[in-house]
Amino acid sequence: MIDGKNGTSFRDKLATDSAKAGGAVVPHPDDASAVGKTLFDLPGSTDLTVTVVVPKDQLHAAPAQSLVRIKSRTDGRAYLGVVTAGPFAEPDGLRGDSPMLTAVATHGGDYLPPYHGRFQVTILGEELKDGALVPPRLRPVPNSPVFVLDDAEAGKVLKCGGAVRLGARSRSRERGSGGAGEREGGVPAAHRDPGHDRRRQIDHRRGPDRPCPGGGDGSGGARRGGRVHGTARADRPQADAHRSE
Repeated sequence: MIDGKNGTSFRDKLATDSAKAGGAVVPHPDDASAVGKTLFDLPGSTDLTVTVVVPKDQLHAAPAQSLVRIKSRTDGRAYLGVVTAGPFAEPDGLRGDSPMLTAVATHGGDYLPPYHGRFQVTILGEELKDGALVPPRLRPVPNSPVFVLDDAEAGKVLKCGGAVRLGARSRSRERGSGGAGEREGGVPAAHRDPGHDRRRQIDHRRGPDRPCPGGGDGSGGARRGGRVHGTARADRPQADAHRSE
């Protein structure tokens, strides 16, 4: 495009004006690894929640439940938070439910406007320089960079490092080593009921086809109403003698 009055092109004039204004914008060093930026608050904003927008290529960089760190740009504070909503896709300069986009999607159109991502972050606390996490009294300022914590950082924040014993592998007594610490059903021998092995020996001698005396569980009789029936007692002859009299 040529300007006929002075013979200079529009692009040359634009480049001259840009150089007078300071040249091309240099990105902030923190923006290189950031996934998005915080937005301004609205009248409907609530405490401990911040809206974050991300470019199209970073839409899936912060899935739900991701831990993030927000570095407030002007005051130097740092906040830890978790993604509690999103990420959502929103068109640039249009409403997602605009009549044009609705008509295109309804009638099989293939038009996809430029769009960006948005998600909500719930602030867990303010991160101090020594790594301590304290309740936040302020909010991150707008246009603050947001970073997603990797697995190592997330584990450090959640304090979930170390080994946790979930249980023990079950071994059969017949295939075990027979040592003092032998396990049966995942329970160490030292933690089992002392009478457990004796009852097993009695049941083994009795055999599978012989019921327990008195119909009980092998302990010598059946319990009814807190009293033991079917067992020989020392005072039984005396009771029979009284009845005969």
